[in-house]
Amino acid sequence: MQAQQADDVAFLCDWLRRAAQAIEERRDVLSALDAAIGDGDHGANMARGFRAVAEKLRD
Repeated sequence: MQAQQADDVAFLCDWLRRAAQAIEERRDVLSALDAAIGDGDHGANMARGFRAVAEKLRD
């Protein structure tokens, strides 16, 4: 992998980890917003999905 590609991959992986953390921290807020027009599980579903991504990045 070329240096620029390696930097891009590292940047993307870091961004995904930070996004997973931010979504986990705001899970309840996202679900509350969703409850106004939906079933109120959007935050939990996003947190679960990003948690899975973060776990794959550790592998």
